[in-house]
Amino acid sequence: MKNVLGVDFRRKFLGLCVPPIILALADGTLTVLGQSEIYWSNFLAVNEASPGFGALLKMDPWLLAVGAGVWLVSFSMMIIAAPPTAALILSIAITLGHTVGSGSWLFEHFKFGSGYQIANAYYLLSACIIGFGVRYAFPSGVMKSDNALNFPDKTRFLVAGGILLAASAMFLMPLAR
Repeated sequence: MKNVLGVDFRRKFLGLCVPPIILALADGTLTVLGQSEIYWSNFLAVNEASPGFGALLKMDPWLLAVGAGVWLVSFSMMIIAAPPTAALILSIAITLGHTVGSGSWLFEHFKFGSGYQIANAYYLLSACIIGFGVRYAFPSGVMKSDNALNFPDKTRFLVAGGILLAASAMFLMPLAR
């Protein structure tokens, strides 16, 4: 099924709507899980940076689920209706917003392991979700033929893998203090 813009609806939905949906659901889940014990007996003791979702949580946590559902449908419709470049920008912006929102819970509120490394791994996961989504939504031969350094494929793989390992050691592995 093709939409008016000539972009395959299924590819656009799966590639550009599913990534922000995944991160929005993670954000909402971590928001609920991160509420204090006091909150569950007094909804006014909410801990949420988003004014709109904070207001819903002050009334009842089930209203967060309703509001989140409305938000998921709304931004998905915006992305589907938007021209390709605007859809891509909306998808990335919403995904990054929810990545930062949910990542803040991992970094500051949940005390397991090193919050810094867990948050960095989570941000890497989010980047992978965005990258695979964009690649799926806009398949192109350009990415397959990109070899800016003119290296053989095996050399490119080794260089990129070595840099990935070094970056992983720097940002994902806890160091002794």
